[in-house]
Amino acid sequence: MGRQNHNDLVLNYERISRSHARIEYRRGKFVLADNSSNGTYVHLQGEKDTYINREEALLYGTGVISLGRRATPGSPGAIHFAVRLMKYPG
Repeated sequence: MGRQNHNDLVLNYERISRSHARIEYRRGKFVLADNSSNGTYVHLQGEKDTYINREEALLYGTGVISLGRRATPGSPGAIHFAVRLMKYPG
């Protein structure tokens, strides 16, 4: 996620870095890794906001990611997510 076109999710706001953050799937969990100078805010439903700067945060449940500044769910650039457990047949 970031301002440059090589990102899977391109957001063009002044406080967003060229390659701001990424989401990785590791050992069955989704991890948000911040690479920016302005940090990333994560709001998990039912919990307090978390601010990370060149750190990582575990993503679970539902919530909102905001790059470079705190956002509300209706803010432009707010990234909504939902992590659901998948059950495989068998």
